[in-house]
Amino acid sequence: MSTVCYFIFGIPSGVLMAYKFKMGVQGIWYGMVIGLCLQTCLLLWMIWNTNWNKEVSISNKNTDNCFKYIISKR
Repeated sequence: MSTVCYFIFGIPSGVLMAYKFKMGVQGIWYGMVIGLCLQTCLLLWMIWNTNWNKEVSISNKNTDNCFKYIISKR
């Protein structure tokens, strides 16, 4: 996710602002901030839309299977 946000959005917008809009180094920093803000928004969206009950169920199932495997090897 961070690779896409920085390399697809952050760097091109930073280069655009730095050279096209004559902002210099400040434009590059703004591009990095744009990439970071996009990444934050996408991660927040993923967190809010995750079915946490389902994730806990999957985690419990995997933990139980692992525990049963360890007990059977004793």
